[in-house]
Amino acid sequence: MEQLELIELKKSITYNPLTGEFIRKTGKQISIKPDKTTGYLRIMVNRKHYLAHRLAWLYVYGYMPTIIDHIDGNKTNNKLSNLREVSSLENQRNLTLAKNNTSGVTGVSFSKSRNKWEAKIQVNGKTIHLGRFIELEDAIIARKQGELKYGFHKNHGKQCRYENWHKL
Repeated sequence: MEQLELIELKKSITYNPLTGEFIRKTGKQISIKPDKTTGYLRIMVNRKHYLAHRLAWLYVYGYMPTIIDHIDGNKTNNKLSNLREVSSLENQRNLTLAKNNTSGVTGVSFSKSRNKWEAKIQVNGKTIHLGRFIELEDAIIARKQGELKYGFHKNHGKQCRYENWHKL
């Protein structure tokens, strides 16, 4: 978006950085709704769709960075305090738990052929094997230690379904 479009944006909506809410200004045609595919909040301004977190950044800072991370992993939480400009690498180190994950912990899976839990981590496009374990808890510990070692964000995989992973 160019600077002129920023002016148009501010004519069309207001954004509250503390709450992350966008409010239409009277008389403007704006649609605000979640994208069914990605889960991100989309806003239509002048018949063009934009991701809300990108508009929030533009609204406050006057430009759109290449990548914006939702720190807490909630794609609809557009509070400015929850948004950060990051590199692709940093963004990959703050992912939520994948929907198809069956262990409840990012990077931990059960190997039926070995009858053990395996812990892995991806760093710079390469998979690093952290070990095989009889107990799930040991695999979780190995994975969390790997995340610390390789500088992953503290919220990475935070939607962990294993109740006490943070105590391990």
